[in-house]
Amino acid sequence: SNTDIRALAVGDGYILAGSYGGGIFRTPTGAITSSVWTAQNTGLGSNLSCLGLVYDKNNVGTFYAVLSGAGIYKTTNAGNSWTAINTDILTSCIAIDSSSNLYIGTSNGKIYTSTNGGTSFTLSFTQGSGFPITCLAVDPNTAADVFAGTTGAGMYVSVNSGSTWTQRNSN
Repeated sequence: SNTDIRALAVGDGYILAGSYGGGIFRTPTGAITSSVWTAQNTGLGSNLSCLGLVYDKNNVGTFYAVLSGAGIYKTTNAGNSWTAINTDILTSCIAIDSSSNLYIGTSNGKIYTSTNGGTSFTLSFTQGSGFPITCLAVDPNTAADVFAGTTGAGMYVSVNSGSTWTQRNSN
């Protein structure tokens, strides 16, 4: 087992836990108090350091995982097997909105979006100083509002699903 958990996602009756170095583990949500977790690493390759997980509530069994230095992976069977959907974008974080649009942050200050389940990604933001995008979040009540946290450049906000971004820092 691996106790260095970096990401969690819940959906379709499962909890998926992404560990750093040990891959992705799964347990049924009804077994929350159980210590039985099953590795779900088929198709992930040799880099098993998970940085992010999200569940796509609009597509049964669909989760996305970000692996350190290995790109973005997708499962459509709740983690039984994974497929690389993009290994060119070296991602650091991931978020998904209520319309299944994906937002991917990178360690070199870029944000990419996908409106087609990860088939393609479009660059939607480049943070001028190249500070890493460390976290992303989408407002569950207003899906067009997307937030990006950085190391060194504060927070950025998009109110139009990633089309434009504005820096928002506290004084």
